[in-house]
Amino acid sequence: MREKDGLALSSRNAYLSPEERQGALGLWRALSEVRARFAAGERDVVTLESLAAEVLVRHGLRADYAELRDPIELQRPAQADQSTRLLLAAFAGKTRLIDNGALGEGG
Repeated sequence: MREKDGLALSSRNAYLSPEERQGALGLWRALSEVRARFAAGERDVVTLESLAAEVLVRHGLRADYAELRDPIELQRPAQADQSTRLLLAAFAGKTRLIDNGALGEGG
């Protein structure tokens, strides 16, 4: 579940300052940008993971991980497909936030 601005619902959001909360939206934006690149035809796992990490940093977050995984086995796929999940963790200030979603899902 998400708040109206896309931030994943979490009790940890209460720990965020207004500035950190704006930065925390970088997790949603990373997921959105990777989905868009996937929809445009990109299937390379390293390229998509790198894009996600870059978006996190661009939004002032300290990335913990940005990894693509098979939704059943949780192994790194050889190539991304619709069901591949992007798993994200990053710090906004001292607060560690997580998010994830399938590449083939929208919104």
